[in-house]
Amino acid sequence: MYLISPFYIKWLFNNPNKARLSTAIISLCSIIITFISLSVIFSKGYDPKIAEGDYFWNVYVMPWCRISPYLFGMLAALEHRNDKERKIFENSSVIVEWIAFIIFIFIGCNPFLGKAEGALKIWSSFYRALYGMCLAHLIKLMISPAPEDTIPWHRPTKYLRSFLSWHLWVPIGNLSYSIYLWHLQFLKSLDNGDFGFKIKATAITIEAPPGGVPGLTAEYCDLSIANSISTYWTLFFVGTTCTVTVAALSFALIEKPCIDARVAFKNRYR
Repeated sequence: MYLISPFYIKWLFNNPNKARLSTAIISLCSIIITFISLSVIFSKGYDPKIAEGDYFWNVYVMPWCRISPYLFGMLAALEHRNDKERKIFENSSVIVEWIAFIIFIFIGCNPFLGKAEGALKIWSSFYRALYGMCLAHLIKLMISPAPEDTIPWHRPTKYLRSFLSWHLWVPIGNLSYSIYLWHLQFLKSLDNGDFGFKIKATAITIEAPPGGVPGLTAEYCDLSIANSISTYWTLFFVGTTCTVTVAALSFALIEKPCIDARVAFKNRYR
């Protein structure tokens, strides 16, 4: 997905009239494939713990499940780039803005709705696309007005933009992409189920059936070592510290030099 992104962005810039349609089609395909994948998981026999483990490793982390927010972000960037007169905010609906804001907050606080099979299949199929669409819309509205312009008090983007304008977020924003790339690796290394996912284990059958031999049976269990509050927070801080440290190093040694090289190349051959 990362490899094809530059080519897709170039295609969007060359075909702006098809940008919304292509985003909608690919996002719809993502929703359908995710739903089919979940249906396959549940066809094995539904169990909440098994469903959570299978969903995370076989659906949640897959590119075709994660692609929609990226697409809506690219679309928002393209529309902002073409908004030379900064009219997107002025022409936007206040009602739609509030709906997007409420959905964004709701999904951010409640990413998973229950453990019922039907609810999981339907909700998990489209909530990411819905979340990405609302977030991209809010970001587009926040950056549409000029920095010196005042946003009316009844628009939620006024408070979002004010909150995100704190200088505190600048270093975090610089590291955010590197943190995103590294955080899951440390969570996997810690094998911490209480971070929100289960992992698949293989257990040895101790008692052999009559006339048989011991064998291996696939079982799903919570291998969390965070069985107490103190252990949980210890692992949380260890994982966070490792992630931020490696993210800072990768930003300083890889990402920042690449950004500087790109700017130098662009200025030289402009």
